[in-house]
Amino acid sequence: MNLVERINKDKRLKLLLFLILLVTVVLFMKIFYEYYVYSKDRKLEETKVVLNNDESVDVIKYSDVLKLDNGKLDSTNKIVSLSAEYNNSANYNVYVKVNNNVSNLVLKVIDNNGTSNIIDLSNKSGLYLVKSDCSINNSKDEWTFEVSGDTTNVDIDVILREDKVKISDYIKEMSSNNLYYLDSDNTYRYVGSNPNNYISINNELYRIIGVFDDKLKVIKNDYATSDMLGMDGAYFNSYQIGDTYYKGCIYDDVSTYYWNNESKVNNWEESNLNKINLNVNFRYYLGNSISLVDGDIILMDVSDYYYSSYPEFWGKDNYLNGLSTNYLYMGLDEWTISKVEGTSNYVYFIFSNGKVNDSSSYGKVDNISAVRPVFYLKSDCVFISGNGSITEPFIVSI
Repeated sequence: MNLVERINKDKRLKLLLFLILLVTVVLFMKIFYEYYVYSKDRKLEETKVVLNNDESVDVIKYSDVLKLDNGKLDSTNKIVSLSAEYNNSANYNVYVKVNNNVSNLVLKVIDNNGTSNIIDLSNKSGLYLVKSDCSINNSKDEWTFEVSGDTTNVDIDVILREDKVKISDYIKEMSSNNLYYLDSDNTYRYVGSNPNNYISINNELYRIIGVFDDKLKVIKNDYATSDMLGMDGAYFNSYQIGDTYYKGCIYDDVSTYYWNNESKVNNWEESNLNKINLNVNFRYYLGNSISLVDGDIILMDVSDYYYSSYPEFWGKDNYLNGLSTNYLYMGLDEWTISKVEGTSNYVYFIFSNGKVNDSSSYGKVDNISAVRPVFYLKSDCVFISGNGSITEPFIVSI
């Protein structure tokens, strides 16, 4: 074998070894990746829920929720013993979902540490956070749920999930009360005369307009007072309400504000109502603990008012046909943030009778009207309790 042949043979051998090594590495990476994916997915799949005497119960994956398939409590089964097993370390959260309203119902929960917690669920429905951030480490957590009172027709689900329930997820996936999906702008909006869309913020009531890109758009349930917005900036006066259309309860101190009395143009960025009354005074009134998207506090968009009636009334230009099914109608003259197209000094304006103007003198920005602050809550707000009714508003961790 001459020198050239030996060199060629060595090259072929090196190439063969390189290809063998490459194939080995690729196979190893494929096996490692499949194992990683398998292990990651198995975390939920291997979670077991056991109900009564170690009888296995099928686990339903419902929007990443682990839910008891037959977690119904009735008159013959007032106690549910439940255990959660993980094959490695994990944190999880425990919820109960009350599916029907019972006049007298008390739930006693004994948690994984043996601590008892009494929850009064009388006349309540919806989701309730029992305990959050429960830690488990290669073991089994034992839970006991016991109901008392009128247990004949009780229907409760016990829900375990690794992540906490976001209020936006709860509204979209677990609450169906007058919530409509609008595919034109990918939003979920509440409609009707009085949907269950109340939310408590700083112990005051707001209404959830809808879910926009997983963010909650909320509006003050009643009109703002000078205590909230201040008597500087765009403030005009406060007055005692005598209007028979009014649906709120602040009869002696509703305040009116100019939309923009400085430059008298419909440029929201120039408005003192925006710059001072809403985004300084009302922001201070809310407190820094409230997580707002970009910190902006605005007004209702005219489309919010339009879509808050039932869908059969969408397209009615004067808004009066669907007035009885519009929860955003509050019965006083009210500003919106929406400019009237083709004008420089008009915005859409809601009259006390519910009609929306676009060009009358009342819609000029140097006029005065009542105000309801609007803002977005960040998408990571965690649901705690409530069903959205006025007596059981949504409570969230903001």
